[in-house]
Amino acid sequence: MNTEQTVTTLKKIIFILNKHGIEYRILGSVAFAGMNGGLHRNIGDIDLIVDRSKKDELFEGLVKLGYKQAKGVFAFGRKYLALETLIHDRLLSVGYFVGTFEGNGNFKMGNHFVSVISEADSVKPTQYTLEGVPFIGIPPRAIAVRIMKSSNNPKRKKEVEFLDKNDIKPFASDGIHVRILGISFDFLYQGAMLFFNIFGVIRSKFGLPYDPWRSKIG
Repeated sequence: MNTEQTVTTLKKIIFILNKHGIEYRILGSVAFAGMNGGLHRNIGDIDLIVDRSKKDELFEGLVKLGYKQAKGVFAFGRKYLALETLIHDRLLSVGYFVGTFEGNGNFKMGNHFVSVISEADSVKPTQYTLEGVPFIGIPPRAIAVRIMKSSNNPKRKKEVEFLDKNDIKPFASDGIHVRILGISFDFLYQGAMLFFNIFGVIRSKFGLPYDPWRSKIG
């Protein structure tokens, strides 16, 4: 397992975030590793959400470390989804969504016309430690939601077992809402997640990465 690479990358990212006082939440496999107490498989990237008011400080800090913007499909995410993806020769890739942590605890991406909102409970700041590195992630039950939504992904097997063993129940929903001109379009997000999960199952049957973008980082 690439524990050393993961911890080294995490340390550097947390240093930048803390140095500039950037509000953030670590997501994905690193958040699970913090909850689990260590890595159970290789990790390919570090995912997080960050406050848009200091996104430039984070980007500049990562560039100084030698990170470069990923190209191809990631250019679309950069332009339309408020998602930045950066790659490095030695460190893990970094992907982060940019938005606003609102007074009610919600995390909002987008603008007055189109927005994606994560409910406060799903992004409530939760302290974790991975190999001595403290960081802020999302609650265990929110992590569980994301795991169970892609439970058919072969890499989720041990994660599902961990949730069962520790009796961690996912929230009833992922708490993500899509609004277009103030009108709910949650079905767009839910439909997209369903499509990618079905597509992922098909890909894994052919020996390809469950997530189609995994093979495109670089």
